Amino acid sequence: MENVRKEISTVPVAIRAGVFAAAAAGSLAWGAVIGTSPSEAFHLAVVPVLACWALLFRPSLFRQIAPRHLVYFTVLAVAVGGYLLSFARLTSQAPVSWTEIPLALYFLLALHLVVYLIDRAVVALLKLVAREAGSRGRLVPAGLAAVRIVLVAALSAPYLTATFLVHWVKFADVTDPRELAGMEYEPVRFDSSDALSITGWWIPRRKAASDSTVILVGGRCQSKANFLVHAQVLGEAGYHVLMPDLRGSGRSQGHTRSFGSLEGRDVLGALRYLKAVRPSQSRHVFVMGIGEGATAALAAASRDKRIEAVVLDSPCGGADAAVDQLAGLLPGPLDGAFRRASLAVASAALGCDVTSFDAGDMMARLHDRPVLIIQGLDDTVSPPGRAEELCRRGKAFTDSPAGLKPILWRVPLAGYAQSVLLTRFHYGRNVRTLFESVRRDSPELLRLIDPEEF
Repeated sequence: MENVRKEISTVPVAIRAGVFAAAAAGSLAWGAVIGTSPSEAFHLAVVPVLACWALLFRPSLFRQIAPRHLVYFTVLAVAVGGYLLSFARLTSQAPVSWTEIPLALYFLLALHLVVYLIDRAVVALLKLVAREAGSRGRLVPAGLAAVRIVLVAALSAPYLTATFLVHWVKFADVTDPRELAGMEYEPVRFDSSDALSITGWWIPRRKAASDSTVILVGGRCQSKANFLVHAQVLGEAGYHVLMPDLRGSGRSQGHTRSFGSLEGRDVLGALRYLKAVRPSQSRHVFVMGIGEGATAALAAASRDKRIEAVVLDSPCGGADAAVDQLAGLLPGPLDGAFRRASLAVASAALGCDVTSFDAGDMMARLHDRPVLIIQGLDDTVSPPGRAEELCRRGKAFTDSPAGLKPILWRVPLAGYAQSVLLTRFHYGRNVRTLFESVRRDSPELLRLIDPEEF
């Protein structure tokens, strides 16, 4: 190894720089081809780019890798593997995908290297400031260490927060609707509107033909088995059901989530698939979203009027709501800066402006279509106040005679996505009434939906 370092040091800097530029470009291109978002492309390229830089310009760096780093990654590997195995034991329908373990470790290594670069940049900045101040680096070591820690934490926290919010490991959904619920189904695959490969289930109505399909969009990082009861209710009401895995879930492509900003494109891909492949069974297309799936359903319906009615069950907020939960833990002067920085990093990671996702504005675009919002009053995942705000924003834009005001149905004692379990008959009746008001072109049917607490 020593001979290799000496040989590399004799190569002219210009040649080494050219080799590094080519290697960096190749790594970024490789990341862009394999990844499905700017963040995936960046983190896939970080490790080879920095390894190439160290080999060409700092070969002695490999000798400086402290044993504690090796111990750190050993502990990390055990922790990640233990988490995945524990999750798989608790949720038999979502076993661990073994390819996710090395991928997760690689991703965490990339994060570690980025934070290392932030630390090196802070150290260089402090040395520069010390020289400019005339102290020639002879500052109080404890003071320098404290400033270094504060700056690294301030710069790393928004990056780490945003990165962990938009990335998550994937679990394989091996649920079989035939075994669990006696429901016939067909695995399907189609492209989202931005060309990602999306998988899902097509569950036809068994007893009779139907010209209507409901796109049922479940919550993130959950097996579709958790929402089979919703599919059963929809089937009993007379509709076919298409249940897609959103990007980054199940067997769909990607490892990032955007809290609805991009997932709406997956729902639009499902709509396009239905119209192209199953036109006779999707003369009318409706969408039901649950949890984070509700934000995806809302985003898709606001962009395409071929989605004729919308049900939002336990609607969650966007990325800003997720960041707000963390920012609220900080003192007043810091929470605003942390929030803005985290959302800016999340937007860059996803390649879209997550702050532009305004559920209220999207509700306004649905003023000509019926919307039913279902909210459990004991929901701690998606607080009832969020559903009430959605309903209020929607009603503010439906003052015209042709406008259809959204309907809010509050269900006491129901937690997250539990309304269908506590009020199955009324749940099916209200949802069917909403959809039939479109099929029969009879808006007056909406008066039969009781918006009061059950």
